[in-house]
Amino acid sequence: MALAINGRAPTKEEIAIKEVRAKLTDVILADKTFDDDYYLLQWLKAQNLNPDKAETMIRNSIKWRADEGIHTNIAAEFSNEILEQFPIPFSKTKDGVPIGFVHMGKMNFKKGVTTLGRTGWNKYWAISYAQAEELMIAYNKTYSKDNGEINSNSTRGIVGFVDAKNVSSLQLLNLDVIRRGVDSTRTLMNVFPAMFNFIIFFNMSTSFKVLFNAIKPFLTGPALTVEINGTDEKVWRGRLLEIVNLEVLNELESHWKSPK
Repeated sequence: MALAINGRAPTKEEIAIKEVRAKLTDVILADKTFDDDYYLLQWLKAQNLNPDKAETMIRNSIKWRADEGIHTNIAAEFSNEILEQFPIPFSKTKDGVPIGFVHMGKMNFKKGVTTLGRTGWNKYWAISYAQAEELMIAYNKTYSKDNGEINSNSTRGIVGFVDAKNVSSLQLLNLDVIRRGVDSTRTLMNVFPAMFNFIIFFNMSTSFKVLFNAIKPFLTGPALTVEINGTDEKVWRGRLLEIVNLEVLNELESHWKSPK
């Protein structure tokens, strides 16, 4: 029987956190990021609170990040031109949760893949994910509400908005673009699990569904909700404004210039 915490029985989440901590003593000593119950809980949630699977996922992620040189300083790796052409701005929802916004219709993915190559393009997105994860960790440390106990609702992943307006059919039907989309989605789900609480796609055209159908099988997880909205601006904008204030949405949308 698990030991009581402050006179009460521990939650299943607290039991799982204690077990995974015991398995990761060496990891925690080497990287204090993992000395954080809320961060460990995100990994556990990605594996349905299975400590053994969470440990394996964490160790695999650490190794992959080290092998690929993944960090959070994207400006140290990529030119200003790339950063301007493929911006991923972050802000906050009405209740303070970090949010990332990708305007796929104003990103020339074919050019990005051609310019950076497979390795560089995948690294660009992996570092962007690492930045988002850093925001998630900071949010959960500051705002998590455990009310004296840790449960599944004690932590939250971030929110993602993906605008697919005017995505070129020529890009979406390009085999390299599709393959790199699958690569980056796999990286997201395998290396940065439970980072997103939900992702909202909107302005999704028929042609965009070609790419979406390719990545959809990999865009799954017990803590992730994927929401699809079509091209009716009244509908999708109303949905987004339930989550963010108008000034935040305007600021996020202002980051993109015309494709070059």
